[in-house]
Amino acid sequence: MRLMKILLPALLALAIAASPVFAGGGGDKAAGSGGAVTLKVAQMMNEANSIERLNEIFSVYTKSNPNVKVEATYISVNNLWADFVTSVSTMVAAGDPPDVVLMALEGISTLVSSGLAAPLNPYLNARPDMKDYIFTNTPEELIGPFRGADGSIYSTLMSQNNVVVHCNTKLFAEAGIPLPPAGSWGLQEFLEVCRKLTKTKANGEKQYAFYLTNDHFMYSALAATWGVDFLAPDMKKANLNTPAMIEFSKFCYDMIHTWGYSPIPQANDDYNQLLVDGRVAMTLAGRWPTASYANNNFTDVYITTIPHFKKEVMTYGADGYVVISKTKHFDEAAGLAVWTSTPEFLRQYLTTGNIPCNQAIFAEICGKSGVPKNWELFYDMKYVKGCTSPQAPPAFADVSNIIKSYRTSIYAGETTDYARAWAAAEREINDAITNYAY
Repeated sequence: MRLMKILLPALLALAIAASPVFAGGGGDKAAGSGGAVTLKVAQMMNEANSIERLNEIFSVYTKSNPNVKVEATYISVNNLWADFVTSVSTMVAAGDPPDVVLMALEGISTLVSSGLAAPLNPYLNARPDMKDYIFTNTPEELIGPFRGADGSIYSTLMSQNNVVVHCNTKLFAEAGIPLPPAGSWGLQEFLEVCRKLTKTKANGEKQYAFYLTNDHFMYSALAATWGVDFLAPDMKKANLNTPAMIEFSKFCYDMIHTWGYSPIPQANDDYNQLLVDGRVAMTLAGRWPTASYANNNFTDVYITTIPHFKKEVMTYGADGYVVISKTKHFDEAAGLAVWTSTPEFLRQYLTTGNIPCNQAIFAEICGKSGVPKNWELFYDMKYVKGCTSPQAPPAFADVSNIIKSYRTSIYAGETTDYARAWAAAEREINDAITNYAY
């Protein structure tokens, strides 16, 4: 029965992808301006696909849409989506806007609130078969953040990631520790595993059990299991100076300074490589490290849920191609953006890296590499239902940078008065939200 549940969606995807309605995003309907059109696509640097490979993938679309030429550009950033959102806004302000951008949940509200994202409804409503296929195979839990208050759709989504614990199976075996099944462990079990996995090797190098994260997405996911929300439900004010956040902050400090189970995360740390090299036994990540694993021929990895320290919850975050409202070629841009949600694009782009939002081909793509062996946890509907997503207000770039500043200070041991620190952070965040220029 389980095999059939995996195969049937994949077979359906094959049948639908073969339909001319889905080839190249809609064939002649994609042409709205008559004549040749060049679309500029901007997205964040990607380890899984070189820029040459990305343009090669987009050439598949242009073969079915010969009036369209695609020029893709990678943008290198330090603070991931916060910096990327700023980069896109700067490009628009400079009068050189891209037509399409790959944007994650963290930045979509910024683009929408500033009027930079164009709704895809006109394009999708003219193509009901495509619309029905995409939304039938994509959970509302992932689509929701990309909907406007009026029901507008700003992306049909390309990929997603959930935050799970990646375990180096070799280090677990050496310590005689069973791999923890999903949903099976809490604080005490986690700390006992950390105790057994932390040691000084014969060469004098420290082996850490766990790597705390510098990334806002993963930090949000870890905090969520402590019952922490950084913002109020309406995202109009901060919610940081709380007992849950103070307890979580103390845990992070203890992991580094009291118990020695984690190194102090540094800005340029390659945590994927630390796991591969056996310098840490556990890290937080989604599926994106599989590109690094493939480059290192690394297969000693197993994934499991973040321990339910106070609350059992999994964090998901999606991304998708968004049409910039300043484009002069909406139909062509929308056709390309929607095409990236189809099997024709996803099979080529997501060989490693992220997880397709399209459930119909999840097993085909994520099961193909065999790393990790329990890849099914990447898209387990048990956890999708009731999942949480990072809170991303229009002022996300400012909010995440403020949190990063205080988090870094706590990691370094410079701040131990957590209530005072987070109260100060609340004031800064509230000012940033209030003063955000919509």
